[in-house]
Amino acid sequence: MDSLRLSLGSCLLLKYICSPYIFKLIYIYILPRLTVYMYVCAGDQVRLVGGRDANEGRVEVYYEGVWHTVCDDLWDIADAHVVCRELGYKGAIEAYSRAHFGQGIGGILLDDLQCSGTESSLFNCSHRGIGIENCGHVEDAGVT
Repeated sequence: MDSLRLSLGSCLLLKYICSPYIFKLIYIYILPRLTVYMYVCAGDQVRLVGGRDANEGRVEVYYEGVWHTVCDDLWDIADAHVVCRELGYKGAIEAYSRAHFGQGIGGILLDDLQCSGTESSLFNCSHRGIGIENCGHVEDAGVT
């Protein structure tokens, strides 16, 4: 570590694969004689289900120990970009509606999402409120 002559509070951003399709970002703050690791995990709160490949599927978000789907009301490419970047991809190719990748089960967590496309998580986008929705699983959102 002596060869890394970094100033107080310097931050290195490293990217590594923690599973075949999920990336994690690790922020390493190097202070004099102290290294603090902070993990911000992309992919820990979102997954794609029902696609032919790992880069497509129904969008599901993890909240309070349970996976939930996302409603397609107002769903567009900006929302899809946020999901794909959470999973470590550069962006989305297409946003799908009407349960294109099949209907999920359980709760629908987010509705009326309105992302600008630059957010780091769907939870940072405008929405009706967590768990507040007027959808059925025939309206599950998807991406590729």
